Formats: sequence, structure tokens, C-alpha cells
Amino acid sequence: MDKHIGIVVSVESNIAEIAMYEMVNGSNILWDGQILPGPKVGSFVSILQGNVRIVAKVISEKIIDQQNPVGSKEFDNRYSKDSINRIIKTKSVGTIKDGRFNVTSRYVPMVGNKVACITHNDYSAMYSLGDGTPVLRVGGDLLGNQEVNIPISRVFGSHIGIFGNSGSGKSNTLHRLYFNLFKKYGKGALENSKFIVIDFNGEYSHDDSFGVSFEKKSVFKLSARSGNLNRIPLSETYLSDAEILSMLFGARSENQVSFINSTLNHYNKKRGDWGRLAKSILRTYKKILTTQLTAHSEAYSEWVDLYKEFVEKNGPSWNFYSSFFSMVSSQGAGSYYYNGNPGFHADYPKGFDSERMICDGLDLSEFVNHELEKSLLPVLEQALKNSPPLSRLGFILRFSYIYNTAWGDVQKEYLDPLMKRIGVALKDLDKVVSVGEQSLQNFNNLNIVDLSSANQNTKRMIPALVAKIMYAEQKDKKGNGSTTHLIIDEAHNILNANSGELENRGKDYCLDAFEEIVKEGRKFGFYVTLSSQRPADILPSIVYQIHNFFIHRLVNELDLQIVGRTTSTLDHASFEAIPSLGKGECVITGADFSFPVLALIDWNELEPRPHSNDLVLTDLWVEEPNPDSNPSMEDLL
Repeated sequence: MDKHIGIVVSVESNIAEIAMYEMVNGSNILWDGQILPGPKVGSFVSILQGNVRIVAKVISEKIIDQQNPVGSKEFDNRYSKDSINRIIKTKSVGTIKDGRFNVTSRYVPMVGNKVACITHNDYSAMYSLGDGTPVLRVGGDLLGNQEVNIPISRVFGSHIGIFGNSGSGKSNTLHRLYFNLFKKYGKGALENSKFIVIDFNGEYSHDDSFGVSFEKKSVFKLSARSGNLNRIPLSETYLSDAEILSMLFGARSENQVSFINSTLNHYNKKRGDWGRLAKSILRTYKKILTTQLTAHSEAYSEWVDLYKEFVEKNGPSWNFYSSFFSMVSSQGAGSYYYNGNPGFHADYPKGFDSERMICDGLDLSEFVNHELEKSLLPVLEQALKNSPPLSRLGFILRFSYIYNTAWGDVQKEYLDPLMKRIGVALKDLDKVVSVGEQSLQNFNNLNIVDLSSANQNTKRMIPALVAKIMYAEQKDKKGNGSTTHLIIDEAHNILNANSGELENRGKDYCLDAFEEIVKEGRKFGFYVTLSSQRPADILPSIVYQIHNFFIHRLVNELDLQIVGRTTSTLDHASFEAIPSLGKGECVITGADFSFPVLALIDWNELEPRPHSNDLVLTDLWVEEPNPDSNPSMEDLL
């Protein structure tokens, strides 16, 4: 039997005002042996309409003075106990019929409808996700003491946003979602899907994170130190992708992007045919020598220095040939002299004047051509073949820089900033990636990328690189019965809306990559979970693509604004509750939830948790007292 607590007195669309029969203002109501939540802002009431119960959420309340409708101060009985009446305003969220909850506009409140408390059976119907729907428990309802479950397929088959200030419990929520998933579907989930966690603070890299053993989990603890053994597996084919390199090297201006594209086009045509590639590089040396008057003044020395550096690192022993460049020098366009180094022995070609040590001609002398083919070419070919992929890529890019700037085709000032970033990027990448034939095959089922010890440049590059690789692999498979889940904690570090202002506000390939993933990834079975304490710092076009939200306490006005604009399912009462949420409390809302739910996320001290507990300074600073001694004033000071 329902306890009637009021009656509908006005209706506007799905908004109804309810006059309470009496001043019911307790947080709970005892009725028929049940403790039911009282009608307060954020709670629910049931509007009775025949055999249908319209579930309505309380969004505001007020009182009226029945004996003083004009509000005159002259009435002595104004706001007297017997004349005031409590009015609550509600918004319909669905109906319960035959024990089933449905979101529908078929039924609307009507004036005169009686109002009752929400019963436990009503709550059960509201939180039920339908017969046979696989669900996952995440916590308990704050108002109705009901278990809060989420539909597994719909939520994990979507993009998820977990937002909240530091200390609000968002890390526990992220961990709880996937811990419970692996606990319930561990074998199937880890066999048929890949999960990649980008961990900026090292909260999830411990042995028992997510309740997954190390047989099914890999932790890549990346560091800027040269001795770092944890490296991201990277297929060499991705080093030939212009878009990936533009992203890694921060190319933004048209000249910089065009430079990378043209370099890779040239390199990819000859990659693997090292003799052919070496000949093309030596032809540039010849051209620089024969055009000394038109080539950039630094072009010759830049080419020679690059050649020596690369060959000394990667080539065979070449002893006396190392002095070749000091023996052959230019006197001007087409004129060369031999410095007479006694250690150099050559079969002087026809036309070589051994007394004057000079060879003249419009083209290179036979002597120089001979020595290029005899000494420099095989050494360079061997170096290209033996060099590590990253070292070889750096050499090719620097060579291309010399080639493009030697005759003024591209101004050096346009490429100099890019070349500096390339040098830094390749140096950092060399410490954190392992380049081979395969990449995805070398990842485990669950992968934790720990960036807590990485430098800022690595923190920028690696998440974008991993995301790009995983997305490309998943896209090629077109789902094919498998999924990929990218989980980024502290996502504002790499998805910052202001990161595109690094240089000329040009194209930001990193943000472009993530934008494509969140916009298109779902159709290919690629899903993203973003966690952040600053949602306002994340590019809005990315936040707008999130489908389901777990919103913890946020107090910053900008953060609240972005949340309010992007979560269309968030009602006013739930939104207003966000700044007042306690630790672990959150609003769950989104496309796969019928209405916003105020929940307390489960917390179990005995289960694995993220390593994100707040430091208690008093525990750190306290000194255990010695019971056998009394401190002196000097000790205290």
C-alpha cells in the first residue's frame, strides 16, 4: 500500500508541482516496515496514474502561505504553522508499469494525481537494466541504498569520461571499472581484446593492479635514462609514416610538413636497397663540390661532418679513407686540389697534374669520381645496412636538410627549429622504444605504460605514438571479433586545448590523431577512457565525443561549464550536486543510463587499488615519543 504524501497541483510539460499533505521534511520515512528516502532535492517520488507509476525527480522546493497569498506583512498569521504548505517541483524521468522501468513520454503527470514515496521495489525496477543484460556492479546509490550496476557491453563499448578534482576518487573509479571487468570476464576479455593504460603518475604499474597477473600484463616503465630496459615495441614501418613523424617531431608549418613528406617519399623508394640510397647521397656531395659558388657556404662542411659521424658509428673500419675529405678540397666551382698527403696512394687518372696537384673541369675530375666509388660508397652502404633504424632515420633527415637548403630551395630558418626537435625526439625515442619487424604482437593483453619517470618530451610523444599504432592495427582488422581499449589517466597532459600554440598555431598532429580516434574509433572497435582532474583543459571536440561519464567533485567554474555543456543527460539537480560530492561519490550519466545516478563507488581495503592515496603529513612528520625521557626546551626548539 502506498503512502500518499502529496498531490499534483500544476503541470507544465514534464514538470509538475506537488503540494505536500504535511510538512514532510525528514531525510527518511518509515512506512510499512520500509525505510524510504524522503522527498528532497535529488531524490525521487512516484506519481500515481492508474496502474502506472510516473517516476519523477525532485529538482526544487519552496513553501507557500495559504492564508496570505499576496504576501502582505500586515497579516499576523503569515508563515504560521497551520497556514504554510510545502511545494516540491519535479521532473519526470520515466514510468514503472508491470514492474518494468521505461523512459517514455507516453505518460505525463496530471493535476490531481496522488504522489507516493519511492519504494524499494520501485528502485529495483529503476536500476534494473533488463532481463538478461550482463551488468557490472560499481557501487551503491546514495539516495535509495540500491546496488548500482552498469551495462557491460554498452558502457565498455563506448568512450568513457572520468572527471574529478584531485582526491575526489576518480583514480579508484577508473581502477574499479576495469578491476571488476577483469574479475568477471578476465579470461575472455584479455584473450579477445587489448587494454592499454597510459599512466602519467605510476598509479597502476604495481604488481596487483587491476587484479591481473604479470602473465597477462606488461608494464613499460619508461625513463629518460640510457640504461632503461622497458621499451615500447615499435614496427619500423611506422618510422616511414609521414603523419606519425610529423606528430612525433612537432611539425606544424607547411614547410616543415612538406619537408618530412618529401624526405620520406625519397627514402621509402630506396629503403632496403642501401647501395642505391648511398649513391644518391654521394651524388649530393658531388653536386655541392661542383657548385661551390652557388651552394650554401656551410653545405660542404655540413655534409662531410654528417658523413663522418654516421659512418664512424655504424660503418666498418675505414682507416686511411677517413682522411679522404682532408685530401680533396675545392678551390671553386669545378676545381679541386690534392693536398699531397703521403699516406694516400691512388692510381692517378689521365689528366691529373701531379706537380700542380690540381684537376680542372666542369665536372668532377676522374680522380674524385674514382675515389668516391672506391672508398666512400661501400663504406656508406655498409653503414646504412648496419645502422639501427632510428639512427638511420636521423641521418636521412639531416641529409635531406642539407640537400634542401644547400641551394636555397628551402630557407634554413624554416627548418632549423624542426631539426632541433628531431634531434631531441630521436634521442629520447632511442631510450624508450625498441624498433623491430612487429609491434602489436609484442604487446600483452593488458599493457601499462608508466610515464612517471619520463621527461616531458617523452610524455608528449609516447601516448600519441601508442594510440596511433594501436588504432591503425585495430582499424586494419575492422574489429574482426576483437577490440582495443585505450585508457588515459590525467588525460589533460596530452589532450590540452592549448598545446597547438607551440609554433605558429599550426597543425597539431597529436591532437588530430586523438580527435580521429574518438570520432571514428567506435565503428572499428576502438574505445577510449579518459580520466582527468581538469576537463576544461581537454580539447572540447574530444570531450564532446564521450558517451558515458563518471563525474566526481569539481569546483572550478570552467570545469563545471565544460561538463554542463557536454553531458546532455545531466539534469540541473545532479549538476548542482557536483561541487558538494564527497570522496568516492560521483554522478553517473550518459547515453547508456536512463537518468543520472548519484553513486558511491565501491572501495575495498583488501582489494588491489591504485597507488594514489593522499600523503598524510602528520604521519610523515610525527616522531615517536620516548616514554623514558622528557624533552628539554632545546629539543623542542
